[in-house]
Amino acid sequence: MQEERQILFELLKNEVTGKKSERDALSEDTAVRLLSLAEKHDLSFLIADGLLKSGSFDKNSPVLKEINNEIYKTIRRTEQFNHTLKIIKELFEGAHIRFVPLKGAIIRGYYPSELMRTSCDIDILVPQEDFERAIKLLGENGFKKLNVKKHHDVSLYYGITHLELHFSLLERVEDIDTLLLKAWDYVVPVTKYEYAETREYFIFHHIAHMKYHFIGGGCGIKPFLDLFVLRQHNFYNEDKLYELLDLTGLRRFYDSIIATLSVWFDGAASNGLTQKIEDYILGGGAFGTLENKMAVQSYLRGSRAKNLWRSAFPKYELMLGAYPILKKHKILLPAFYVINIFKDAFGKDAKKNRTKLGVILNQKSSAINYAKDLLKDVGLEK
Repeated sequence: MQEERQILFELLKNEVTGKKSERDALSEDTAVRLLSLAEKHDLSFLIADGLLKSGSFDKNSPVLKEINNEIYKTIRRTEQFNHTLKIIKELFEGAHIRFVPLKGAIIRGYYPSELMRTSCDIDILVPQEDFERAIKLLGENGFKKLNVKKHHDVSLYYGITHLELHFSLLERVEDIDTLLLKAWDYVVPVTKYEYAETREYFIFHHIAHMKYHFIGGGCGIKPFLDLFVLRQHNFYNEDKLYELLDLTGLRRFYDSIIATLSVWFDGAASNGLTQKIEDYILGGGAFGTLENKMAVQSYLRGSRAKNLWRSAFPKYELMLGAYPILKKHKILLPAFYVINIFKDAFGKDAKKNRTKLGVILNQKSSAINYAKDLLKDVGLEK
């Protein structure tokens, strides 16, 4: 398994730096396992392309067919992404709505090819006062709304492309939200209505989002690779970045990420911390695991019992995201707790909620202690 991980990181590095592999031809079994691991982290194109360049498989190989299929799917996905992003920009420019493309929409431009950096969705920030107008505009132009407004965003679809439209970068994580809520103080104009985050703020936002997913069960390899690619381009000033990280307590987490990058892509020797991070990230896939998430939450909330309690009775801020009426009528909170429990037990997510409950009830102390040690090591302790 460790050798396959090393091959995976070598293929990823070769793809984004243009370096040629010096490895011998890989077996079909190894290739299949690599493709499976890559799929869990939404890195299928990079590994498929790397395997294709290795020339290890003849034209009748079933593995080669799978590789070509992954490449075709990525081309289709990328074309749809570009088409949708172009439409959004034109609509917002025409309606005089300020907007900020976020995350993958920016990062992909720094990869050797946009195909190498697929995105699950397009993230766009607009001012809160223009949020409803933006939703209406998109709806009138073929975008289908998936849900009601949540605590800071709404989901829409255009064909196969998912758009998350934000009026805030809020992550509901107190220490990082203080700065995420000031996003418009850290933007610069690109056109009259399109804006971009300043480079150091962009990286801060990237690290903050990694924290959000890290304490949610895992963040996958992709944000690590993104940071590696941006560092290859000298994208940001690290001293200026540290000023933002120090405002939000993220310096040690960032340093842990950089140490892990050094092991994965620069040949540095692994140590206890980087190995622990690697195991956690690779074991969790692109979005982490429920087991990891519940172990982290039990630690952060103090115990399994407190985790169960908070799962049944979320904080007011979270309830507000689901039931906006509470902003004017907080006195109704107990009634909405009853409604929420009923929905958890009998609604469309009932099966998922029972699974979550089972994970918490069957949690071992060793899993919670593992989460505790990992979070303390990377500076994300309580």
